[in-house]
Amino acid sequence: MSKTDWFPADVKPVRIGVYEVQNMYGPDRAPLFNYWSGKRWTGSADRIDNLVTHESPLSFAMQDRVWRGLTENA
Repeated sequence: MSKTDWFPADVKPVRIGVYEVQNMYGPDRAPLFNYWSGKRWTGSADRIDNLVTHESPLSFAMQDRVWRGLTENA
């Protein structure tokens, strides 16, 4: 699957769904997966199949995420 370039943290995704995000401990760490609810980043997992993909009570105080998505539907 082809991925987009990384988007800066001040640009939020247009579509609800799962996105790969840069690890908040630095770009030298493995990326994580977060769920974008359309309003907030929630959930976090190191594998996409471990991520809870719905509006979760686990939303982050820090909503700045550098992220990327897929260039086509999975």
